[in-house]
Amino acid sequence: MDKKTLITAIASIIAYILLVINTVAGTDFAIPEDILTSIAVLIAAGIMWFISHYWNQDYSLTARKITPVMRKIKKLVKEGDLTLLDAIDNLLEEWGDENDD
Repeated sequence: MDKKTLITAIASIIAYILLVINTVAGTDFAIPEDILTSIAVLIAAGIMWFISHYWNQDYSLTARKITPVMRKIKKLVKEGDLTLLDAIDNLLEEWGDENDD
């Protein structure tokens, strides 16, 4: 989703909520447009941060088990030992060949 679209959607929701509050409560509560835009930008930034953080982090059980293995592989590769990495590559190739549809 485009950032401008998200900000506009959030500003519209805020404006609608204010309209509902003013109608139900009989008030004349208003927020200036620049403040409404600032609030919408902050909310949109928070939503985008959450989405990017959530999708870039894998909190699944599988990921939690694989992370220490990956760290070990990276350490070995940095030290020049590609044995484990090559073994995993070969295993993935074999598995892929056996399970191709």
